[in-house]
Amino acid sequence: MANLVVWSELHENRRPTPTTRQALAQARLISNALGATVHALVATDAADADGLDALAREFGAAGADRVVVWPTSASAGSMRS
Repeated sequence: MANLVVWSELHENRRPTPTTRQALAQARLISNALGATVHALVATDAADADGLDALAREFGAAGADRVVVWPTSASAGSMRS
């Protein structure tokens, strides 16, 4: 089975950015045609289970089948150079 991975960014309020939502929507269209799975890869410092569940719901609503959380002590926004 094919997989599509979308690097996902978060706002400071820990919600997907509009660009991330658009990328996930496009990945969903492509994956439907290919029978692929959409994975959202997100770097976040979210540690509590409730926060991660809410994050997964947000990304699922945007088009992700699965959410892969990359734990980091820095926010995804501050990782840019």
